[in-house]
Amino acid sequence: MARVQTENGYMYYAYSASMAEKGRNCVYVFEAASNRQQPLTVIENVAPAQATLQGVITHGERLAVLARGENCTYLRIYSIAEPTKPVLLSAIEQSGACVQAGLVGENVYVLSHFVFDPKAEQSVPALTVNGEIHRALPEHIVRLAGANQAQYTVLGTVDVQTGKVAEDVAAVLGGGTKVQLTKKAACVGASGDADRTVYGVKWNLKSQKCAKITRREAKTLFQLPHEFAADSTERTLYEMGDGWLSIEENLENAAQSLALYDRDFQLLDRLQLEDVTVSHRAAIEQGQRVFALPSYTADAQQRYYGATVFEIRQNKIVLLKTVQNPHSEAMYPGDCVLTDSYVYCFDFCESGDGVCAQRFAHAYR
Repeated sequence: MARVQTENGYMYYAYSASMAEKGRNCVYVFEAASNRQQPLTVIENVAPAQATLQGVITHGERLAVLARGENCTYLRIYSIAEPTKPVLLSAIEQSGACVQAGLVGENVYVLSHFVFDPKAEQSVPALTVNGEIHRALPEHIVRLAGANQAQYTVLGTVDVQTGKVAEDVAAVLGGGTKVQLTKKAACVGASGDADRTVYGVKWNLKSQKCAKITRREAKTLFQLPHEFAADSTERTLYEMGDGWLSIEENLENAAQSLALYDRDFQLLDRLQLEDVTVSHRAAIEQGQRVFALPSYTADAQQRYYGATVFEIRQNKIVLLKTVQNPHSEAMYPGDCVLTDSYVYCFDFCESGDGVCAQRFAHAYR
């Protein structure tokens, strides 16, 4: 999920502080077209202190904030009809830690992994909305043969406009952490100890009917290409045009590179990164072949945070510009956003008194 989203001229950034004693889980609201560095307002306590924010979803006058706790997922739905005065509509808890979430139509779908004690009095997964508990019914629970029977993959569905349950809670007994949410279906892979002929299931989001996943579908949905399986490189993949962008880091020597693959994962281009270190969280300009990565350069004294912008030209990765934030005290660089010809960077500085959040705009063309 994205930690920052832009909607109706405002940017909403979800940030979990690691050191601050106050204001651990907050959403910072910035005016998109303004040069103002400080947020206009801060939505505080959007999740319990023990949880970690996963991201935000914006949709018209609604803001959904998702957080992950220990074996529990927290979802908050806000009205942002007045962006500087958000109103909480629903406080939601779902069994299991969030694995993936997204908006399809008017519904927020949350897939979570729920591990339970078979001897516990209550082990059926549930969605709790403003204190009202909705448990998965037997007809909405699928059991995978031979899989670990002490874990569920849970699908919760919430109407983003009303903040109420949109569909009955569904669950896969023996489901694993490999999931994929598409515009049409929620796909769940089987846990590692499942029968070798069982690959998982998929729910049709429209009909709510369930079907088995074939071996070919499972390979496409859940597995990286075979040539990636045994090497010592960490990869984060993004769809880019007709192929894949891969942010890669060698785990042995920390060398970083960007790779461009076609749909069949045949290498088209590779750009070795030098003198800059990048994050794996890409901001991709919608409809374009431009992307940005939070990054930093460093000297003997300190790190200098900002972002590096790239463009795909004729199947080649071209470095456009590296920008630096004018904020030397930043402790935690945030994600970045691409709009028009600007890249927006976020910096966070924590203390016992709270978090200082700032945003910086840089022209990259």
